[in-house]
Amino acid sequence: MKLKLFLIILAGSVFLNVNNLKAQTDAKPSEASLQAAARVVEVSGLKENMTKMFGQIITMQSSRLPENQRAAFTVAMNKFLDKYVSWDQLRSAFIPIYASSYTADELNKIADFLASPAGKAMTSKQPELMQKGAAWGVKVVQDHQAELEQMMKEAMSGPEVKDPGKQ
Repeated sequence: MKLKLFLIILAGSVFLNVNNLKAQTDAKPSEASLQAAARVVEVSGLKENMTKMFGQIITMQSSRLPENQRAAFTVAMNKFLDKYVSWDQLRSAFIPIYASSYTADELNKIADFLASPAGKAMTSKQPELMQKGAAWGVKVVQDHQAELEQMMKEAMSGPEVKDPGKQ
């Protein structure tokens, strides 16, 4: 259960670091948007922040395991991240996401802000803020786990519920 929760938090963290993304469109972004998006990705501190954030999450999750399993867990998670969430993979994933979500002009303004002292301060604190946010979310679930389990049990045993997003 703890490993499953960790993986959910890890996956969510990848996407939560990208603030205020709009839904990705099917239209191919312009070359100007792709170039501006690449600039945003570079100045955003994404590489450093994701590395720090993954390290913090792995450390936090491994501390919950028996001591004799921590090193193996850390090695396995780092191997997985190196294979599937490398900087090149993150960069190539996020550039089209940004380019499809913002105009080139918006991206250039975002990059200008992120390159400013205030923008650098904001991005440097993102991993710590994400860790605190994730810890808060874990605590809420843990503090109310019995209630959540009961709610899930009731929901799963009752009549089929329609997804409100698909009406």
